[in-house]
Amino acid sequence: MRQELIAKITVALSSQRADGTPRRAVGTGYPIRDGLVLTARHVVFPDNAMQGAQSLLSWCMQDKGEPYHTDAMGEVVYENEQYDLALIRCKTPLLTEAVQFAAQMPRSLEAWESLGYPNGGKDDEGVRSKTSADGTVKPDQGGHVRHLGVADHVPPEIWQGMSGAPVFKLHSNTLLGVWTHGNRGFPDRIMMTSLSYVLSHCAKFREQVGWVENSDSFTPVVQYLTTHSSVRQALVKLIQQQDPSVGDTALVVVKYLVALDLGALFKTLKQARKNTQDPLLRSGLAQLAKLLLPGVYDRPSLATVAEVCGLAKIPYATSVSAEMLMAGAIQRDMVLEFYPISSTNPQLAAVPGFYCLGLPPESGSVALQATLTDMEDDLFRRVGSQGIDKITSDIDQYLYDNLAQKSRASRDRPQKRIMVNNELKRLLERDQAGQYYWILQEGETGSLWPKVASYFAENYPSIRLLCLADDFDKEEREKDLFADLPDILKD
Repeated sequence: MRQELIAKITVALSSQRADGTPRRAVGTGYPIRDGLVLTARHVVFPDNAMQGAQSLLSWCMQDKGEPYHTDAMGEVVYENEQYDLALIRCKTPLLTEAVQFAAQMPRSLEAWESLGYPNGGKDDEGVRSKTSADGTVKPDQGGHVRHLGVADHVPPEIWQGMSGAPVFKLHSNTLLGVWTHGNRGFPDRIMMTSLSYVLSHCAKFREQVGWVENSDSFTPVVQYLTTHSSVRQALVKLIQQQDPSVGDTALVVVKYLVALDLGALFKTLKQARKNTQDPLLRSGLAQLAKLLLPGVYDRPSLATVAEVCGLAKIPYATSVSAEMLMAGAIQRDMVLEFYPISSTNPQLAAVPGFYCLGLPPESGSVALQATLTDMEDDLFRRVGSQGIDKITSDIDQYLYDNLAQKSRASRDRPQKRIMVNNELKRLLERDQAGQYYWILQEGETGSLWPKVASYFAENYPSIRLLCLADDFDKEEREKDLFADLPDILKD
């Protein structure tokens, strides 16, 4: 969310002030791309609006002072009373980066943020300032309305003027919905129209915002290429060398890419970066690959990883495959790091980043010189036949040391587990945990490991366990495929 793009929307009312001038209803809006502002319907169509009144949109760089941009000629191109949404076509300020719509309904406890012009932001002279709000999403109520928990418990009238404000996933460009009303029965809640619900149920809204039907998992990729024209044109130039009939729209480019087999897709992305020395364009192509590759790698396995609780077996033999599947299952960017294979072989190889816990018995990356210390933590080898209690005790200690808030006070095992889970919850609320996971190797899933999986499911339910296949040939094929990843992703 960009604070300078928060718009104040005012509409003249039929009632008058003491000085005879019309009263004005105030609401908030946000441009979802150049020339198109999203708000609540009741903001632009208040019950007692003056006949023929137009909406005045204004943008202020600072809280006070003259607006740096106004437009009184906005045209309402979409309005829906059921969803309480409206779209206004107008001249928007600056260069508005297209927002990324949330492809799925917000999760319970997902952290959100918003900004607008509420009553509570007035100064002594009655001038409103931009005021922020944040909190977490309440459990799903069904339908298009979601209840949001607000950190500041104030009377609902304080929030009047926030109607139409954008509700973003915390610290991101992902738009969850539109603020519609307060809730007098629950002062700690406000109501939001979920855009993922509207996009899936309203064809007219999809048409107006340019949503891609029947390809929701690739919509962020289409939106990325729509916004980043230089990245799209670099790919179009390369693709048209192979097939001149391919068009140049973002949707056509994505459809072409996802139809390629994985080997050809990797080579195309590698060649596109090889064709330019522009660091911004190379970085843009790398970001595209991080968005695209997890969604095309193996869709059936994505469903397995997303839906299976406890220990999920996947038909792959490398930790990079595990990271791709985890990223695709929860729709986040891949997080990979690159290290030399050994002190004598400077060729870079990819390993999962921080979401993959380097836990015993196996992190999946022990072959790399930079991560050989993982072998020292390999509980399967270190504790031998000492049993499940020793393994789970060491797991508790490892997680406490690496994830929990450290303290000088000694803690017993239940206290350590509570502190680890509280920290994981805090990270999730701050959108800093895309879900941690731990990799097992199939050859090491002896009689103890189902017990370990059960222990995790009971005590650390937010950490996933993935079991890789013990298949040498498959591992070698995956390594060959991923050999191009440094050229595709690393700057």
